[in-house]
Amino acid sequence: MNGAEEVFPGSGEMAHLMRAHDWERSGLGHPSGWPRELRTCVQVCLESRFPIVLWWGPELRLIYNDAWRPALGALKHPAIGRPGQEVWAEIWHIIGPQLAGVVETGEATWSTDMLLPMDRYGYREETYWTYSYSPIRDEDDTVCGVFTPVTETTQRVISARRLRMLQRLGEAGSGRSVEEACALAIEMIGRDPADIPFARIYLAEDGVARAVAATQGVPAEVPEGAVDLHHRDGPWPWASVRETGAPAVVALEAGGDVGQDGWGLPRMASVHALGSPTEAGPIGLLVAGISPGRSHDDAYRDFLALVAQNAATLMVNATALDDERRRARGLAALQNLTAALSEALTPSAVAGALIDIGLPLLGGVAGGLMVIDDDARVLRSVRLGGYPDGSADQDWRIPLAERTPLTDAVRHRAIQHAESSDEAVRHWPSMEAFRIAHALDGALAAVPVVSGGRALGALAVRYPQTGPLGDDARRLLETVARLTGPALLRSSHYILQHSVAETLQRSLLPLHLPSVGGLRIAAGYTAAGEGIEAGGDWYDAIELPGGRLALMVGDVVGRGPRAAAVMGQLRSALRAFAIDQRDGPGETVANLSRFASTIDGADVATACYAELDVAERRLRYVCAGHPPPLVLSADGGTHYLEGGRGVPLGVREPGVAYAEGEARISAGATVVLYTDGLVERRGRSIDVGFGELAAAIARRRSQAPGDVTDGILAELGGSGDDCALLLCRVDPPAGALEVEVGADARELRTVRDELREWLAGLGVPPADVEDVVLASGEALANSMEHGYASRGEGSVRLRATIDETRNALDVEVVDDGRWRPPPAEPGDRGRGFALMRALMERVEVAHDERGTRVAMRRRLQPGRTPPSPLPSRLRADDTPGDAPHGSVLRLEGDIDGSNAASLMRDLTAQDTRVTTVDLTGVAVLGSAAIQLLFGAARRLRDRGETLQIVAAPGSLSHRLLELTDLGSLCAVRAPGGGPPAH
Repeated sequence: MNGAEEVFPGSGEMAHLMRAHDWERSGLGHPSGWPRELRTCVQVCLESRFPIVLWWGPELRLIYNDAWRPALGALKHPAIGRPGQEVWAEIWHIIGPQLAGVVETGEATWSTDMLLPMDRYGYREETYWTYSYSPIRDEDDTVCGVFTPVTETTQRVISARRLRMLQRLGEAGSGRSVEEACALAIEMIGRDPADIPFARIYLAEDGVARAVAATQGVPAEVPEGAVDLHHRDGPWPWASVRETGAPAVVALEAGGDVGQDGWGLPRMASVHALGSPTEAGPIGLLVAGISPGRSHDDAYRDFLALVAQNAATLMVNATALDDERRRARGLAALQNLTAALSEALTPSAVAGALIDIGLPLLGGVAGGLMVIDDDARVLRSVRLGGYPDGSADQDWRIPLAERTPLTDAVRHRAIQHAESSDEAVRHWPSMEAFRIAHALDGALAAVPVVSGGRALGALAVRYPQTGPLGDDARRLLETVARLTGPALLRSSHYILQHSVAETLQRSLLPLHLPSVGGLRIAAGYTAAGEGIEAGGDWYDAIELPGGRLALMVGDVVGRGPRAAAVMGQLRSALRAFAIDQRDGPGETVANLSRFASTIDGADVATACYAELDVAERRLRYVCAGHPPPLVLSADGGTHYLEGGRGVPLGVREPGVAYAEGEARISAGATVVLYTDGLVERRGRSIDVGFGELAAAIARRRSQAPGDVTDGILAELGGSGDDCALLLCRVDPPAGALEVEVGADARELRTVRDELREWLAGLGVPPADVEDVVLASGEALANSMEHGYASRGEGSVRLRATIDETRNALDVEVVDDGRWRPPPAEPGDRGRGFALMRALMERVEVAHDERGTRVAMRRRLQPGRTPPSPLPSRLRADDTPGDAPHGSVLRLEGDIDGSNAASLMRDLTAQDTRVTTVDLTGVAVLGSAAIQLLFGAARRLRDRGETLQIVAAPGSLSHRLLELTDLGSLCAVRAPGGGPPAH
């Protein structure tokens, strides 16, 4: 590399320009003579992708990078080596004293959203900037320059300001008359003249528009009386705006250089038609001044169009109030919908308001919102409601080229209506399959949603009855669609800004998590449901020496770039301390706390830091003001780790280590670290949040860690706060289980528990776990009963294996006994093998002189619904009414060959008065119990009575009643004395 390339590294435009620049004539001299500090700062500047400008020397001459170059606009570049006051003369009265203060005092400054009226494009422009002035010192500690990272926040500041005006208009109500609505709209517009320096609203009646409301400062050339809407001469395009509905711009004769806001008097005004869905022409006109400090670009035009639409909405609502005063309830619903749409920040929230408020208002029973997808080729469902069979939860996509009511509504910008489903199919044949699938009937309507002249989607409404669409119903549809358009467009803008903030947040989080043998790690982050600024939640995981894994999450107070910057510093510092520290989490967090005390904005930040010894499965952790880690065991149990508690970062005295907690992590268990956004809710005890998180984690114990994080964040992440979640799962047990027990029925529960824990640790779906455990228990019971019936001693062995794909499970039960031959008339016996064959895909039995081998196979079914949890116990007054004179036998726990006879003694007696058996508390119901229930049912039937069995629908007990056909002899009822459960 030559000298110039060393001083000016990089391949960007500015690097090339600086290498070619004549520095001898710039006042800075040849770069070879530059001090080391300047050369270093220049290299940092050029190699950074963040906008940076350097001010050097007594004249504060400029050196900048490619990212800062757009700040100069079209008029000021190139400005390399030029004095700052010469380049930025128009704002030197603002930034000059700031720079001078840094040079004189050596103290850095920070400016957020600073207003700087720049001249970059030939006019005085309203711009906003966030920047820091930091001193550059030479070897003598003299300030010789200023280092400035800077970002332009103009669009964010102006977008937020404009959004506030739109929100004010949306929340302003409607007034009791049209004139009052106009005055209300003008009041909302006039509160902030930065974007609309002046405004006047005209009310149109019979071809004449009369001025009814105006802000202060309206130029004299804007008519203040009545205007003829058919007049075509003169500077004001009243007739063309009335006829086309398109806005028009009028040039004004500015009467001075500087207006009351400092930007000069407006030189242009925009004329907008205020339309109504019930009128052929506009109901009014809006004349809005255009700020001379902003370019009249597409964003400005869209904003003015939204203001006009909101003003029109106020007037339309006022007209509706006048016309529909007799329909107070419907009007209240319309107002609620308007308010809900004005508050909706996302397309999903807009659709939710339409379904919850709009559909009842319109008299519909089903419907929803479809939007044009980004590629403008399909209609995509945002949210639907009222459709059967869960179809509302599906992601519906309809190609715009296909003929349907919704696509035709978008294509023709007109309501599409069918008086019945038959008429809909005749007009749109593609509706036939949809009608059959969802049993649709009644009339339907599809309404285009348009804003700013652009089609955004369509609203679907299905009515409960057939018939034509009346004028009132049509006007109401158009009104709802008119309200929906601006809300949907505004929500789309919000989503874009929110996405930018979330992208910034994610850029500060780790791109990859470590891959450690024996562990599975996953993490996720979701931004706050509201707001468009980055937050301070973070997570990280790094592999440490000595077979350790560091897990960490943290939370910085506040939002915005400052919180994000603090978060990035804390995360980076903790990584460094974790790698270098040998004394454990307590000392590591103490170092982080000491570091946090030096960072502005890091006070009362919290963190949870844990180190997992992979070989020993030992977890050491510290919670510095942070919620405790959660542990999910392989069997689905959950508990919080309560040790290692400490104060937030930056609070503890330096040199004092944090207390550590310690826990053993079993195979198949999962360690969960999280931030408080997942558990805290305003006005609710945090214990409720801890319970919700534990339950949500437990429900997903069979899912992969990545699916768990996605599901938890989707379920619990809507708190209005950022949420970070980090999971580390210890690999489950080996792919085979071998158990040997004595031939004693009392050992059945032990084997079942061990098998259930092994299956759960492998992540086998709960429904499969219960079926396999029950079938294996029956095989073991048969071996114990038949194989050792004559000797009463010996052992039974169970071996279970799962294939590499984890899609199939094999179980073998082996004994070395001699099975007695089955009786010629088995009666109610022999149901164990029937159960095994019903529960397993394949059952094979082989006898020889060495003993008996029962081999079973089952293919796993992740999608099948597991048996429901044990329901509440029956109360005495819940006894089914069909057996008022009999008694109730309530059973609980595992019922098998070891205890069935003793637990059901009263039921098996010849003179029993037990007519009801409550199985709602039973976890396992073996064939021995089934046999006794069959016998009891037959005895009661012979006496002219019916055995009543209480079992929760979907439970394992209820399913066994169906598999064994015991329900044909009994009356099976749901808990609470309800109707038959089958």
